[in-house]
Amino acid sequence: MIRIKHWNACWESMLDRPIVGVGPAQWGFVAPQYDLPLGMAAHTTWLQVGAETGFPGLLCLGLFYGLCVLQLGPLTLNRTTVADPGCTTSHAW
Repeated sequence: MIRIKHWNACWESMLDRPIVGVGPAQWGFVAPQYDLPLGMAAHTTWLQVGAETGFPGLLCLGLFYGLCVLQLGPLTLNRTTVADPGCTTSHAW
């Protein structure tokens, strides 16, 4: 239940400052305004980034991850065999 309180505080902060947030790496200093201890992390990257950078920053983070998945996804479809250098077929007994 503690994490949900942190998440709600981040969401409230995002609603209070939707465009610019509280500033990068400033959530820990602003947390007491939302009834959390000084220096407390949000325990979720997504909501902490949203609280610190606002909705535009959260959108940029989402786009970054989304573009990475789109670019790297096709690489998972290629099925190529790679020789294992630790495995030999002939034994020198």
